[in-house]
Amino acid sequence: GCGVALQKQSLIDRLSNTSRQAVLYRVEAQQAREAERERIAADFHDGPLQSFISIQMRLEIVRKMLERNFDAGMAELKDLREICGQQVTEVRTFVRSMRPVEVDGAGLAAALRSTVGFFQKDSGIPATFKVDPGAMHDDIDVSTDIVQIVREALNNVHKHSGASRVAVALARHDDALHIDVEDDGTGYSFAGTFSLEELELLRLGPRSIERRVRGLAGDLSLCSRPGRGSELKIRLPI
Repeated sequence: GCGVALQKQSLIDRLSNTSRQAVLYRVEAQQAREAERERIAADFHDGPLQSFISIQMRLEIVRKMLERNFDAGMAELKDLREICGQQVTEVRTFVRSMRPVEVDGAGLAAALRSTVGFFQKDSGIPATFKVDPGAMHDDIDVSTDIVQIVREALNNVHKHSGASRVAVALARHDDALHIDVEDDGTGYSFAGTFSLEELELLRLGPRSIERRVRGLAGDLSLCSRPGRGSELKIRLPI
């Protein structure tokens, strides 16, 4: 009887611990969803929404110009059409960045190669991807987060850098993945190389990427060369 009672209490304790863990997992999942919603809202506000507002304002200007000077109004309308074309490309890139990351069965290297290829097609910016043989068969469990980090880094290059090329590299050293994203654009407003802790303290660099890397217990450094580009180096434990 004592043995049965002890076993029953043990099962009750294990069930209680499992229930607590389930609650914690649900809370963490909800927090992750909320953080992702906030990130999407911020990206949309800073990207497509601002462009739509600008187009709306310029359309009103075109209307007034057509009333006063038809030729000048038509020239402005031509410029606006080019802006709309650029905006279509930006919206396509934004929508693609919101799609689920498809990595199942493909492997991390293949998923990143596909991501870089889509970026080059959407942005028109020449992009290369180099992978070290040692990084070809890494754990697939974290690949979704890694691909999203690279996506965001490439989107930042497209939106802010004015780069004419970008290079992405993946390698594995000392039980850690190393990701490098380098471009030849305008760089950031600051100069020098900063660690993750320094970027967080000074509120510099790509905040969303910093949060994702921190969530994966990783580290990063950002080298900014104003007028000559930037380089993002990320290290993630396997």
